[in-house]
Order: sequence, then structure tokens, then C-alpha cells
Amino acid sequence: MSAATGRRAELSWVWPAVGASLLVLLATAALARAPLLTLVTVVPDDAYFYLKTAWHVALGHGSTFDGVNTTNGYHPLYLGLLALLSRGVPLAGEQGLHAVVWLDTALTLIWFVVMAFLARRLGWSRLEAWTLLALFMPIAAVGDFGMEVNLLLPLAWGGVAAAVSADGRPGREWLAGALLGLACLARLDSLLFAAAATLGTLAAWPEPAWRRPARALRTAGRLLAPPAIALGLAASWNLVRYGHAATVSSWLKAGQQPALSALGGAVDVSPQTLALLMAVAVSAAGAVRALVTRRPGDLRVGALGAWAVAYVVAMTILLRGGMEVWYFPLPMSVGAVVGIALAHDWLAPRWPRFHVAALAVLAAGSVLAGALALTLQTGREWFYADGMAMGQWIDGHLPADARVYQVDNAGIVAYFAGRPVINGDGLINGWDYQRELRAGRLPEYLQANRVGYVVFDEFDGQTDPALLVPLWNAPAVTLYFAHPPVEVQRFGRFVLWKIDPRDARVTPPGQSRPQPAP
Repeated sequence: MSAATGRRAELSWVWPAVGASLLVLLATAALARAPLLTLVTVVPDDAYFYLKTAWHVALGHGSTFDGVNTTNGYHPLYLGLLALLSRGVPLAGEQGLHAVVWLDTALTLIWFVVMAFLARRLGWSRLEAWTLLALFMPIAAVGDFGMEVNLLLPLAWGGVAAAVSADGRPGREWLAGALLGLACLARLDSLLFAAAATLGTLAAWPEPAWRRPARALRTAGRLLAPPAIALGLAASWNLVRYGHAATVSSWLKAGQQPALSALGGAVDVSPQTLALLMAVAVSAAGAVRALVTRRPGDLRVGALGAWAVAYVVAMTILLRGGMEVWYFPLPMSVGAVVGIALAHDWLAPRWPRFHVAALAVLAAGSVLAGALALTLQTGREWFYADGMAMGQWIDGHLPADARVYQVDNAGIVAYFAGRPVINGDGLINGWDYQRELRAGRLPEYLQANRVGYVVFDEFDGQTDPALLVPLWNAPAVTLYFAHPPVEVQRFGRFVLWKIDPRDARVTPPGQSRPQPAP
């Protein structure tokens, strides 16, 4: 084989990435030309927590979502990236949404290139690489623009790809560790993924790692030291700056759920849940196969499969507040990698023609599934219209010094409101708010922060309004008012009340409010 032919073969992994990237770019270009309300549908409410906080950081206001309370309720690396972006393109209004959509598209393209390179390093064919990227299309089409998972995917898989290509070279092992460390800052629960990648790397050595303990320790140190240091620095910063090593959002959401609550959150017949369960089943099959064969390649992939199973089970049991789709693209991508690895090692040698046909059908079906997922997501404009309309109305009608309190769906309202919207569920609020809320001093908190308005996002016409305020790791409290607040504006299920904070009352955790006098 000539040198030119060898170079072409070596670069053949590029073409699947190019093809998949073109499809993603076409979808993003179409989305960018859509009306604002359609664009809003692919940005979940929690993403606006990032956008608004990054905008404040870029303006020099500090780490705050509402401009009033200091918060650390986010994963730091993605917030930093958005703050950097906001210095060039302010993350406000329609231009901010366009900037974030294109940023996350660029991150997805980097992820595709990384995965095509990894497929080449694993010895897969071009069709297998293309099928892998096609399987990622529905994951990329999920409406999670503005969320940290878009940065996590290229960093986490970049660490795996660097580890696979290291071949004992210290520089590449340090590169893999650095990428895995950055992945931990992109999503703070990624340390176990780094550990699984490390175990897979050691297991893939031609000779058992225990026969060369010094080298194994050096490799493990290069891969795991950066993630451990990154998390240690993040925890230290939080402890010094906020008085708690954890972020306020992780503190609120983490903790064992009652068994029935966890089961109810896991049992769902949505396409996303079914896809996740399939990814878990394939990941488990890969882990079991690795234990049976004990071949280096199987062990490398099987370690990641075991992590995917453990991660989904742990999130089902421990996570409060619902199983949002942006928690699971990484384990779903692991399931795709394990599935292609199983097909490459088991199906291709036995039935090569069936293998090719199955991959072609799977690739085509995955591209169509991605297009369908995006179409369904952008077709839910009705779900987002009321929140956006409320934010825009507040921006155009309330006084410049008005302050609003809102429990749920505060992100989209705050993004468009141009006024401080204090987040009542606490995920992007501060530790001071948690202390006041849990001490039963929510009315005093509203008075001290000069809150004159409340938005309720589940209004159904009740004349005696009350808001359920979650404590997450304790029974909720109910905010109600001694005198009914005045309705100012209503958009569908969103209603804006003008309140006198001196009328605010709150029940003890878990207790019902007193019935109003007849």
C-alpha cells in the first residue's frame, strides 16, 4: 500500500463525522430561521438559569440569577463558557438564544469528531462509525440547548479517546486526565465516569495491570488526579465563598427518595425513557460480556457499560425533582458505543451481510428518529408561549424597580422579564434563602427583598391563591396571603399578582394552610 493510500485510510474516520455534522448544521440552520417561540421550545426552563446567571457574571454583577441573591446552583465550567460568550454576544433576548444554540451545535460537532476518531481507534469500519453517529442524532435533537450536557459529551468522550490512543505515552495519559477533569467541572457527578474510563484503560493492556503495579499506578494517577483535583478545587471554592462544599442545587436534589417516588419517576412510557432503558440493557450486556470473555477490548467498553447501568440506577433512587432528559445523554451514548462494539465483535464475524444490513437500517432509522424528535419538540410551542408572554409583558409594563417572586418555570419568565425574578424553588437561589425558607421566615424574606409581585404558573382560576414552595429534602411549605392579592395580568396558566409582602403567610413544612373564613 502506498503512503498516499495509507494516509487516506487513516483519515477515513473523518467522513462519518463530516456527514453527521452536515445534518446537524442543516437542522440548526433551519431552527435559527424559525420564529422566536419555536426557538424557545428547544431551551428548557433550567437552561435559562444558566443564561441569566452568565449574563449577570459577564456584566460584572457577580454570580447571581436574579441580581439580588448570590448563588452557586450550577455546574461551573459551562457557566464560565456562557459568561465568556456573553461578553461578545449578550445572552439576552432572541440574539442570546441564537448564540447559545450555535455554541451548543459547535460542541456537538466536536463531540461527533471525537467519536469518529474513537471508532477508528477501536478498529471499527466506516459504516460502524457512521451508525454510531447516527445513533447520536436523537440525543442531539433533545431540547437541551443551554444545558451543561452539551459541554460534558465532548469532554468526557475526549478523555476516553485520549486514553484509548495513549498506548502508555505519559503525555496522552495526562491529556486524557485533563479532559476527564474538565468533564467533572462540566458536570460535577462525572468522577465515577472518569474512574470507569481508567479501569477500562488498565483492563485493556495486553498483560494484566497487576503484573506491572508501578506502571498501573502511574497511569491511574495521570487519569484520575486531574478529576480529583478539579472537584477538590470546586468544593474548596464553594466552601470558602458560600460556606458549603456542595452547590445549592445538588444539595437540594441529592438524597434517597421514598421507594414509590423513585419507582414512579422511573416508570414512564415516553420515547426518551424507553430509549434510556434500551441503552441500559445494552450497557449491561456489554458489561456481562466483558466479564465472560475478559478480552482487553471487551473490558474497556464493558467498564463504561457498567458505569452507565450504575449511574442510571443511582439517579433513579437518589435524584429528587424528576428524571429530566439532560441527565442521561452520556449513559445513552455509552449504550450506543457498547451496542456497536457488540455488533462489531459478535455479529460481523458470524453474519457479515446481515451485520451490514442491520447497521444500515439502524443508521437510517436513527436519523429519522432524530428528525422526528426535533419536530415534536418544536411543535410544543403552546407549552412555552405563556411563560414567554408573561416575561415580555413584565418587561414592558412593570416599574424598573419591580421585583417578582416565582416558584416554578421562573427561568423563561426571568429571561424575558428584564426585572429581578427571584427563584422560589431554590435551585438557582442562595444559601441565605434556604435558611430563611426553612426557618419559616419566607414572609420576612419577601419583605426584606422588596418583592411586590408574584407569578404563579399553574393558575386554574382559584380565588384564594396559594403557592406550594418545595424544600426538596423536607416537606413543602405553602405560601398564602392574609388578603387576596390583586391580579395584574394573565397568560394561560401563568398569572401575575401584585402583593403586599406584609400579607404573606407560610405554613410549617408539611402542614396544610388554615381554611379562609366563610
